Amino acid sequence: MMRAMDGVTLAARHLALTLAGVSLAGTSLGCAGSPALAAQLVAAAQPGHLPLVVSCWEKQVEASGFQGEYVTTVDFTVEGEMSRLRDARVTAVTPDDARGQALATCVAQALNGTTLPRTADGEGPGFAPGTAMAVKGYAIAFVAPSPDERGRAEAQQAHVLLGPRANRCEGLYRYAPPRDVTALSTELEEQEKRAQASAEGSPDQHARALQKVYDIQLELRERLRLDAAAPEVPAANRQRLEEALALVDQDARRTGALIRCEAPPLPR
Repeated sequence: MMRAMDGVTLAARHLALTLAGVSLAGTSLGCAGSPALAAQLVAAAQPGHLPLVVSCWEKQVEASGFQGEYVTTVDFTVEGEMSRLRDARVTAVTPDDARGQALATCVAQALNGTTLPRTADGEGPGFAPGTAMAVKGYAIAFVAPSPDERGRAEAQQAHVLLGPRANRCEGLYRYAPPRDVTALSTELEEQEKRAQASAEGSPDQHARALQKVYDIQLELRERLRLDAAAPEVPAANRQRLEEALALVDQDARRTGALIRCEAPPLPR
């Protein structure tokens, strides 16, 4: 049975997600269970779980310098046993221009190469439908770094917002001020393991894993710089912070070189 969802709004991390207009169909999916299953799908289909789709937008922006926004509407099937996406087809793209058509082609290919995790991981919850499920009218908004454009995209009720950074070599600053050293060090260790594990797989996924390592290193570098500059820090502690800062700066520059980025200089 197929049923359109509306009026269900979720907040997932920093993204505004709305289930208006999504239809789900599956061999054992009843009307009563559809809203909950739709919510689970939207929660799992976050940018961190859609690296190939994000790459479509980032490559286009980096290649052309284009600053704008697109919304693609897609149909696809989620396999029940593996949560792999297949049969993806873009049914609409707005605006429907040459760049939009190129983006739509890339998105369909990217979704067909995507498998959602079945259990929660560091990027968010997993999705395990139990049986093959068809998804109709899933909207993906691609937005530029401008806050105004992100706001307009949220108002369009997309199910997920994907946006590139203005300059990937400057790092992705989601947190202002940077998070504390302990949290960043823990996240960095986990992401370095993911990057190492991806080294033998897809070059594109490995590059994205290295980009995340680089982002965290730059955020940790900034946190250490701010801590070392605090006037109330004792001299001995300041020296240790500055030594740690120098090491993280070196690591960030090494990682940056792997992704063809020159790390920005430390502020004086």
